[in-house]
Amino acid sequence: MPAIARLVQADEDTIRQVIHRFNEVGMASLDPQWAGGHPRLISPDEETLIVATANIRPEALGRRSPGGASAARRLPRPRRPPARSRSGGNGCGSC
Repeated sequence: MPAIARLVQADEDTIRQVIHRFNEVGMASLDPQWAGGHPRLISPDEETLIVATANIRPEALGRRSPGGASAARRLPRPRRPPARSRSGGNGCGSC
């Protein structure tokens, strides 16, 4: 067991737990059916609807495709940083 723990860079207790679980459940133990985080807020049917809606071309809904100059006009303009002094000083102007 120590050799396996070193090989996979895991604690021996973790390796022991995995082996015991494998002996109890078999190959299914290597693919746990859990995930962290919040529970899903949408159902599989809602997800299918969202994906289908996202794949519809705007033209099919009677809208123009957002591209080119019209899309660029809707984006915020990048802000320019303030001009720096050419004197190379700290910007006080008297240096």
